[in-house]
Amino acid sequence: MENHHEIRTATVLQNRLISSITATHHIDLAVSGFEFVPGQFISILNTRQFPQDHPRNGEARVDTHAYSLSSPPSAEGFSLTVNRVRTPAGPGYFSSYLCNLVPGATIRFHGPHGNFTLRENPTAPVLMLSEGSGIAPIRSILLSAPGTRAHLIQAAIDIPPLYIAEFSALPALQYEPVNLDSKHAASLDAAARALTADPTIRAAYIVGLSAFVNAHREQLKSLGWDRSQIIAERYD
Repeated sequence: MENHHEIRTATVLQNRLISSITATHHIDLAVSGFEFVPGQFISILNTRQFPQDHPRNGEARVDTHAYSLSSPPSAEGFSLTVNRVRTPAGPGYFSSYLCNLVPGATIRFHGPHGNFTLRENPTAPVLMLSEGSGIAPIRSILLSAPGTRAHLIQAAIDIPPLYIAEFSALPALQYEPVNLDSKHAASLDAAARALTADPTIRAAYIVGLSAFVNAHREQLKSLGWDRSQIIAERYD
């Protein structure tokens, strides 16, 4: 049985900025013999020292952070989509580490993990909703199965949003990018329109922060959907 917690190493092939508005990087990495199901994530490890105000000051510690794979499975490696996080307390440690990687650098990781994957009947139409960099696992799914009948609503503050050309080229995809707002009004309206236009949609895949996921989960529940029809992943 494959050990998904085995530590592996991947090498950076390229790291490019794909949105200056959200400081989003697309990172291609090479690793051989790594298999995953589209929609899964990996856990990345990095070693640093405890800070000066910590009782274990100077000792090494290993931090771990989960990132969804944003590419279809390949014998050659995988891609990540990473926002450079900035908070009032300063830059995000892990996002800065990844966004600063240069070709030839390596990362350590284990995985794959997660169940945000297409269910048994991929030929039935589905609703997909993403917020910001939550588009990563959905990109992995759609590029792996370009014939998937889906209505994708991509909520983003950077317009045009990430990967718009790729999604617009998928013949079986009904694609609607919308502005991301704090009350999620645009994506909620778009989802309602999609469900009205195609009442045969009976499964939804939602990725984003908790507020985004919860808003759309409640929308679907109010329409009588069962929890088993809603596959969701939060990244906060």
